Amino acid sequence: MANLNSLLLLAYFLFANSIFVGAALFYWAKPISEQYNAWTARIRQRFPKINEPPDRESSQMNFRIIVFFCRFCGVVLFASGIYFLFHAFNRSR
Repeated sequence: MANLNSLLLLAYFLFANSIFVGAALFYWAKPISEQYNAWTARIRQRFPKINEPPDRESSQMNFRIIVFFCRFCGVVLFASGIYFLFHAFNRSR
């Protein structure tokens, strides 16, 4: 039979890491978006026949979309990590 204390320790570790990743994703959303847009711009310049490079307005819109998506995913990871971590603490009682 499995040792339940080690499984609870694993649950604590996983949920604490999801909280950390969610907070980091929310905090670093703008630098991630800048790097992603720079990466896609380099690919578009290298292969202009596949997809033309974006103009100024569309690159700003891409930046905002990626920032929103990163922050949304960060909040979801953070909130679900806290929720499940509290449930894991209550299971140990």
